[in-house]
Amino acid sequence: MSMLTLRLDAELEAQLNNLAALTGTSKSELARQALQAHVFKLQWEAAATPLAPHFLAAGVYSDDDVMKLCDSYRQERREINHSRNTKP
Repeated sequence: MSMLTLRLDAELEAQLNNLAALTGTSKSELARQALQAHVFKLQWEAAATPLAPHFLAAGVYSDDDVMKLCDSYRQERREINHSRNTKP
């Protein structure tokens, strides 16, 4: 694992210290989790931008809409698998 050094303003450092104490999680782990989430968000936005017109045309306006589509797909797959397993 590589190391990264960050400069934090006093307010952010205090928030990070408080959260680390509250959760029992190291400041490094909290920073790593935040960076991972931010990188994922930026990658998602970069991938989604060219597809935005298609998403909008399909009625997908938010992350919640994407999750609903995923849930719907999973439910359909479960029903298909269930029907295959229950046929005589």
